Formats: sequence, C-alpha cells, structure tokens
Amino acid sequence: MKKTEIAKSSLLIQKEKELKELQKKKEKITKNIKTAKTKIEALQNDVETATKEMVNGMARMADLSKLGKELKRLLKELKKKVKLSRKDKEELNQVISDDILDDITDNVDNTFAQTGFGSAEGFEKGRFDNAEQFTDEFNRQRRQTMFEPYFVKPDEKEQQAIRKIYVTLAGRFHPDKAENDNELKLFNDLMQSINGAYQRGDMDELLDIQARFAEYKTTDAASSEYDIPILDVLDEQILRHRNDLNLLESQMLRLKTELNNLKNSDIGELVKQNKKAEKYGQGTTSDLSDGTQYMFDLLEEMKNIVMQWTETGKRPMVFNQFVDGSHPLIQKGQEQGMLDVNFDDEDFDGDGFEMSDEDIAEMLALLSMMEVAGAPKRKRRR
Repeated sequence: MKKTEIAKSSLLIQKEKELKELQKKKEKITKNIKTAKTKIEALQNDVETATKEMVNGMARMADLSKLGKELKRLLKELKKKVKLSRKDKEELNQVISDDILDDITDNVDNTFAQTGFGSAEGFEKGRFDNAEQFTDEFNRQRRQTMFEPYFVKPDEKEQQAIRKIYVTLAGRFHPDKAENDNELKLFNDLMQSINGAYQRGDMDELLDIQARFAEYKTTDAASSEYDIPILDVLDEQILRHRNDLNLLESQMLRLKTELNNLKNSDIGELVKQNKKAEKYGQGTTSDLSDGTQYMFDLLEEMKNIVMQWTETGKRPMVFNQFVDGSHPLIQKGQEQGMLDVNFDDEDFDGDGFEMSDEDIAEMLALLSMMEVAGAPKRKRRR
C-alpha cells in the first residue's frame, strides 16, 4: 500500500512540475504576444498620423489650386481697374505673377490627375460630400479597413479552436443571462471584448478573459472540480495548457507576419521615410501638411492685398513688406525653410523628402479615408 502511495505521490509531483513549466511557457509567449500587439498598434498609429498629415497636405493643395485660380482672376481685375505705375507692375510681378500661379495650379492638378480623384475638384467633392460621416464609429471602421490587407487570418483548425472558446464565453456572459443591472453592464462590456477578440482571432485576449473570470459563477459555469480525482484534474489542466500554448504560438506567428506585412507595405515605407527624415532633420509628411498650409496662407494674404488695392485704387502699405521681405509670413517662411516648398514633378514636397507624384498617388489610393470618400480603388504596383 505504501509503494502505491509513493508512486502516486511521485506521479503527482511530475505532473505538477509539467504544469508549472507549461504555465511559464504560456506566460512568456503571452508577454511576447502583448509586445507584438503593442508594436503593431504603435506602427498603425504612426501610419495613421502620416496619412492624416498627407491628407491635410493634399486638402490644402486642392485649396491652393482653387485659390491660385481665384487670385489670377483678381490680378487681372486689378490691372484692368487700377492704373499701375511701371514700378508697381514690376514689383507685383516680382511678388506674385501669372506664371507663378500657373505653376502652382498646374502642378497641383497634375498630381491629382494621377490619383483616383482625377482632379483637385474631384478630391474636394469627395471630401465635402462625406464630411458628416466621420463619426467615432466611422473612424473605427475606416481604421479597420485601412489595415485589413495586412491582417493574417487563423487557419481553419485554429479558427475552430478559437470559436470553441468564443462560444463557451459567449454562452456564459450573454447579456440576456444577467440577473441585475450591474451584471448587465459587466456582460455587455465583456461581450464587446469577446466579440472583438473573436473577430480579430485574438486567442490571447479570449484566454485572458477566461482566466480573469474563471471564478465568476454563472448558470453555465462549471459547478466544481472538487469531486474529481486530483490526477485527473492535473491531466485536464495539462491538456488545456498544451492546447492553449499551441494556439498562442500560432497567434504569435500570425502577429509577426502581420507586423512584417505592415512594415514592408507602401504605408509602412512612408513611416520609415518619415522617421529617417526626422533623424536627419529633413522633410516629412508633416512638412507637406505644414508647407502647403503655409503657401495657402501666403496666397490668401496676397488675395487680400489685391482685393484692397482694387477696391481703394491705392497700393496697400502691407504690399511693401512683401517687396522688401519684412512681412511676418515671409520671415516665417525663411526661418522655417517653408519657402523651399515647391510643387515641381521631381521633388514634390521640399528638400530631403523624396517622394514622386506616383508615390503620392499610390499612397492616396491606399487611404481608406479617400476610398470611402468616393475615389475608385487603384491597383497597387507589383
């Protein structure tokens, strides 16, 4: 009898040791999964920031095109209605000329012609037609759509295992089974997390919910394990941990692939260019946004000057500040290098940040914000 008891005790110790080792492995891979998730989310946030900056820059480009055409019309009206001296004409042409305005509007329009919008006007239409759609839910779905191409789905076997845990949790915590208001709120929050994890194939989060609420008793929860022999309980726990570990390892592989997919994508390359540019103090997508905003402000100020000149028939004093370079906008542009921003075909967005019109068009095609706003999807280069 004693030998049997010793044998059982030895087997018990062995199984407990195996269980602890499995638990340590699960803890390690769970930590790695959370790190990978954090990296993916950080990269997604960087991508969204960069694309929003690009959208802002392109939006201002569309505004520039419209403003440039309007300013050209106002210049023509000024020359027709006001008798300008030779000096006035020379200095007006020096500060802002038809050629400069034509260069701005033509290059902006040429850039938009390479996108699905076809023109700055097409971009404007899509932007304003959908301005009221940008609710929190819309933005959440837009983000999901933007990164969906890089997501790696579980294979069929893994999906079945994920669904099994999902069904168990959904059965336990469905809001219809709540017995009071506090429980109803808890179950609603839990079901949102459970559904979200299931849709993402996030085994880690499902197991985390399962572990956190293991002691929570519901009508569908297991009654107890106390009447089951301890060795059988350990065997069941070991088997469950092995299965969990296999699924977590599969999820880790999927997350690594997703992270690599995103890093190596066009939008990942944009973020990489941004970080490299920032490191060397060169242009970024934020510079594109800031630069086009600056040029818009510059043309807007010129528009006001031309309108005042036409209305009063007298040369505004503020115009002299443009001529001698003392105007605050000119000084700001010189201090921050904004005056280097140009729209030529080879170096579109300023010194140091090399991005061709085709690259910009490609980026726009990738933005789900743009696609939802009405732009036809464009095939990516291979």
